[in-house]
Amino acid sequence: MRPLPRLALLAVVLVASAAPADAQLGGLVDRARRAVTGPGSAPAARPSEGPAPALDFGTLLDTQFWPAQGSFHFGSPADYFLLFPPSDYDQYETDGRYVVRDGAGRVVGTSEMRGAGPTGTPNIVEVGTQSPPFSFEGAGDYTLDVEFEGQIIAQLPFTATIDGGDDPFDTRTAMRLDGPWRTHAYFQHEVERPDYIMTFNAWVRRDEPGGDEGTVVSIRRDGQEVAYGSGYPNGSGQSWVRVEYRLRSAEGRDGTFRGIRVNTPNWTVQDVTPGAYEVVILTEGDGAVRTFTAQGAEGAFVPHGRSDVNIESRPLFLTPRRMTGQNLRTAAQLYWIAPETP
Repeated sequence: MRPLPRLALLAVVLVASAAPADAQLGGLVDRARRAVTGPGSAPAARPSEGPAPALDFGTLLDTQFWPAQGSFHFGSPADYFLLFPPSDYDQYETDGRYVVRDGAGRVVGTSEMRGAGPTGTPNIVEVGTQSPPFSFEGAGDYTLDVEFEGQIIAQLPFTATIDGGDDPFDTRTAMRLDGPWRTHAYFQHEVERPDYIMTFNAWVRRDEPGGDEGTVVSIRRDGQEVAYGSGYPNGSGQSWVRVEYRLRSAEGRDGTFRGIRVNTPNWTVQDVTPGAYEVVILTEGDGAVRTFTAQGAEGAFVPHGRSDVNIESRPLFLTPRRMTGQNLRTAAQLYWIAPETP
């Protein structure tokens, strides 16, 4: 295999399923934990006036990656949410950076954080990037750390592999990433309108089954489908992309793979009842490509343990709240599906 050219990395942010993904997960989380506890990687301290700063892990997973170029593309439409900024936070004087480390903990690239603007709550602000590209190269294990005021507030461990380059007539290579995209997902609905739309959000890689032609999600209770939604990846040329499925009552299925009858009611969080739910992402030709489980409560899902706003290890935090809509003024509730802390 020919070596991959040096990779352009524009500043900033990256980060169940089938058995192979579960087998890899322990190593990924172990690397994240070692990086948090290793030299120069102290977990974020909690200020006395409230929760310590953190970063929305979902927006971190939304970062665009282009395999053919081996490069991350940061910023719009994937700006990131800084949670619980200090009271004296100044978007023009943001003390943050993004650091990529290899498996041995060596820094292979850094980029400065850029403040992007306010939202409908002072406890959530947008941040982006402002530095010129930096590069790193080679297959292996990496970790992307998001540092703020000298503390690690988010962390994404990932594995990079290189495909292609063996054909003397076509020496092009492509980089593939794997990591928490396979094992994380969430339900989302507006806080003030629980009787309205609820979506299920998960990530697919464009080179896996359903990555280009679209998938459906089936929400099941005791083996019976209770809700359904279809979705397509947004953007082009990316490795991992988030798919948003608007959920409808399964009674409206029209008998086809993606079809739903007109005026089929939404399946909302108010329809959720206590007990276990199975969530299956399917393709038309290849069947299930991802399977999750979620625990229902009365008109809600049981919050993930990592969604506690006071969790000590900030890189593990999965926010239960996000701002959406026009000018980011609408509060949304998130219920995460993700591995437990080891």
